[in-house]
Amino acid sequence: MSLPPQALYAAGQAGLGRPGSVFRSRRAFPVRLAAVVVGAGCLLALVLALAGVPFVGLVVLILAVASLGLWFLLPSASVRRWFADHEHGFVDVVEPPVGGPVVQVVRWTEVAGVELTRYPAETFTLKLLPPPRVLPLAGLGPRGRLIDTIERHRPGSIDPVARQSWLRHDQQNLGALGGLGVLVLITLLLLAVIPGVGSADPSVAGSFGPPQSPRSYSTVIDSPLPPVYSEPEPTLEPTVDSGIATTTSDYADVCEGKVFPDAPAFAGPPRHHVYVDVRAAGHAAEYYLGDLSAWESDNPAEIQIVACVKYTLGSVLASCAYRGSKGPVLRQTLRNATYDVTVRQARTGKLVGHSAFRGNVRSCEETIITFGGKADAIQIARPSLAQLRSSIGRYVTG
Repeated sequence: MSLPPQALYAAGQAGLGRPGSVFRSRRAFPVRLAAVVVGAGCLLALVLALAGVPFVGLVVLILAVASLGLWFLLPSASVRRWFADHEHGFVDVVEPPVGGPVVQVVRWTEVAGVELTRYPAETFTLKLLPPPRVLPLAGLGPRGRLIDTIERHRPGSIDPVARQSWLRHDQQNLGALGGLGVLVLITLLLLAVIPGVGSADPSVAGSFGPPQSPRSYSTVIDSPLPPVYSEPEPTLEPTVDSGIATTTSDYADVCEGKVFPDAPAFAGPPRHHVYVDVRAAGHAAEYYLGDLSAWESDNPAEIQIVACVKYTLGSVLASCAYRGSKGPVLRQTLRNATYDVTVRQARTGKLVGHSAFRGNVRSCEETIITFGGKADAIQIARPSLAQLRSSIGRYVTG
């Protein structure tokens, strides 16, 4: 909200000299209302996180804080006011909802001091002479800079009691804002570390309970198929002249140094189908990375590249609980995981690309599948779709 041109014209006509600071009317900061809005936003954000939509909760919290900022920064819908400081005086401009601005020019020599009235409420006015008159200061800010400006031009014109009372309002508001800021920060930390509680799909294997069971904290990007753990067949010694792949799983040997000269070349327009081999670093157990069927092929004659994915388990993130209609509550430990992805040509073993990252999807699975009433002991932080596209998909789709 810029200073109206009438104020600049009036200051020039009155010879007020070099301009200084401009103070404007601000909405009264409703501390109690702010506490209610921010507190409700924090509570709702946590409730939404527990309901499985943490990002919606985060948006709600951001909107709650932003609404208070807009309330304070936007001009009043009724009367707008400016107090423009100059070398030899100031210009007071009041702009009502209807009609043009009312401009008043006052020289600093006319200022007698700041008057504090405590009844029925604390109000501050600027005493002017001659003739004796007052100019309200309510709503102008920032308060601290305004009172410093008046004292600079009229030293000793402000009573110490009035000054202390004036500044106390700013101190109280800053203290309240600091407390609300701490509350928002704590809420954000809780949204980041709060453990997930999932519920399994009751239609899967008939093992799980009613739909009113708690859901997980976020939607997973993976297909709701079970993780697959198996021991692969022993690989051949690395060689460049052996074998024709009879199944796509044969291409896992590329990760051990073997090549398939009869595989199609990594050339031509997309799509360059990939075989993805996922293993834990240090052992051969496989892990279901997700539904990548759009990039893969069941036909070994179409596989041009092989993605060798190794993951390393990290710290514990949460305990994931799943309730069913029968049997005990199933719990899985969710752990961080870092991924090392190397993409090679199936025909030559030549390096296509390499990347390393930490799995971004660090939330409990929405559904799990049990076999014989048992589930795996752990869940692993999974790559996001964006991470999979960057590390594998871009070589498939071009």
